[in-house]
Amino acid sequence: MAERTLRVPSGVRQAAEEGIRRRRETGEGGSPVAFQVARILASGEVTERQLQHVARRHERTELGADEVSDLLWGGAEALRWSAGMKRILASAAERRDAVEAWRSRVSG
Repeated sequence: MAERTLRVPSGVRQAAEEGIRRRRETGEGGSPVAFQVARILASGEVTERQLQHVARRHERTELGADEVSDLLWGGAEALRWSAGMKRILASAAERRDAVEAWRSRVSG
């Protein structure tokens, strides 16, 4: 089964695009991984796995230490969006598991 893709909010895309622009202009800020993530975010679509990666980064890293890196990772809006989407996806997975368990009991 193909992994579902999710739309990236415009504010997250714009932050990533700004981070890419600044990184190209100055050659400073962020890592090669952050630059690759920015390219993905700027494309407008992410997989669930990519979203989880962004959410984990925001869980362990405070905003503000490296402005360009923050932008490459989608800025403050990506922090809010990825955390919210992570909760929604986890809840949906729990519901799917519950339905599958119920179907197993009913049919078995």
